[in-house]
Amino acid sequence: MIWYILLAVLAVFSIIALIASTKPDDWTIQRQATLPADPAKIFPYLDDLHKFLAWSPWANEDPNMKLTFGDPAIGSGAHCTWEGNGKVGAGKLTITESRPNERVRCRFDFCKPLKCTNLHEFALQAEGSQTIVTWKMSGEAPWFFKLILVFVSCDKMMADKLELGLANLKAAVDGGTTKLPG
Repeated sequence: MIWYILLAVLAVFSIIALIASTKPDDWTIQRQATLPADPAKIFPYLDDLHKFLAWSPWANEDPNMKLTFGDPAIGSGAHCTWEGNGKVGAGKLTITESRPNERVRCRFDFCKPLKCTNLHEFALQAEGSQTIVTWKMSGEAPWFFKLILVFVSCDKMMADKLELGLANLKAAVDGGTTKLPG
């Protein structure tokens, strides 16, 4: 009887591993929001790491998070490190490209709880008196991540955070207060 149970467990694990191996080697998700402001008003909230962290959907998840800002803290090459609880982990954020009023690209190097690198791109497109802000996240999908993707989509895992971040960005640009996650 125990052999049948072990064979069944092995078969289930093998099927899950096979499905995981068919998942893509990388992932990308994106969300858009229309903000009632021109790109010049929004851009500083993306390009200045102090302002960036004021609307980030993860910044409020650990009120005791330790932040260390590098020099510079604005524009291409700006960077900061963070160390926090299990929700935010630890790592380094670097602005890798900054095109005023058009685009900001960032690299997030996580060292806790798991080592990985994610890329974030914020694109600004003026449309009349408004701006369409597109937030795109991407990264590699190692095998353990592919295993998670068997049970839940990356889009479903991160969509709420991106939408909250864009809502927080809108509130920050409007001079309002940002929302806590959850």
